[in-house]
Amino acid sequence: MVGVTNVEKRELNAQSAGSDFATYNRAFMIPNGNGDWIFAIASRTRSKTSRGNVLLIPPYAVNSHEYFLFSYYLLANGFNVLRFDGINNVGFSSGTIEHYTLGQLEADLSLVVDTFFNTGEIFETDDLHLIMASQSLSFPVALKYSLRNDRVSRIISVVGVVNVKDTVERIMERSLDCYVTRLPGAPLHGRIFGHLTAAQRFVDDAIKNSYFRLSDMISCFQKLRRPVYMVSSKTDEYVQFDDVIKCKDYIEVMGRLVVVDDVSHMIGRSLFTAKSLAKLTVEFAAANSVEDHTLEFPRLTDAVRFASMEADFINQCERHIFAK
Repeated sequence: MVGVTNVEKRELNAQSAGSDFATYNRAFMIPNGNGDWIFAIASRTRSKTSRGNVLLIPPYAVNSHEYFLFSYYLLANGFNVLRFDGINNVGFSSGTIEHYTLGQLEADLSLVVDTFFNTGEIFETDDLHLIMASQSLSFPVALKYSLRNDRVSRIISVVGVVNVKDTVERIMERSLDCYVTRLPGAPLHGRIFGHLTAAQRFVDDAIKNSYFRLSDMISCFQKLRRPVYMVSSKTDEYVQFDDVIKCKDYIEVMGRLVVVDDVSHMIGRSLFTAKSLAKLTVEFAAANSVEDHTLEFPRLTDAVRFASMEADFINQCERHIFAK
């Protein structure tokens, strides 16, 4: 088990007009001891009993609010949900995406887990294990982190990256070898999903922390003692499907690999895709539960109404965070 970190988090006094939204959703700022902070939203299910706790780990260039639909479906099915913005990512946490690294995301993840899931102050911790849900570049971080925290009961991966080097090269449309060899004069920045990122820093960190190659991920799979539920697309333009297949046997020892067609890596571009993958995430979270047959997925009109409440809540958080 990872050691508990004594962190003085600060709750933001945010409300959502005309509703009890803030009764079940609370926002916090968590200092990391290095002058930076993490923004997090802790949401409790309205169900009488909880099925478990789900932590949504943000990938590159995605903030916590963008996971509203996933959170809403999970909450409707009895799961408590925690979301956060990564340091040096998009959202309300400190730093700029220029300095994004997977190692920083793992440090953020560790701090968030220690802050919220080791005390029982906000989430139940005695009998409810922690489910980690990841997407894209956050999957390698979830996989590696789970090797050192026995509270994690399963990992969910949506279009997860298993070969960071190959995926980033596909996104940037050029080789990363000049950074691997630390070639003098290599471009300072690479553009990943529209954002300029300090390329040498990103590559050095990924190599140092064993995220960089397919062999790194296979090594983690070989050591893993908990199930992975992964959805992968044959038509993913950035994750080579052949690399996913090389991990298939490791995944299916305890978990499940679901292969879909005609799904882009950029799942947020299609509401239909986002809904389908959010439903799969709930099914993965509830897998092997005696209550599987009771899963419910609210109507889109209800989701839109609650999304509006959350947007109001998030706007108030922003005012509190950046008030002068």
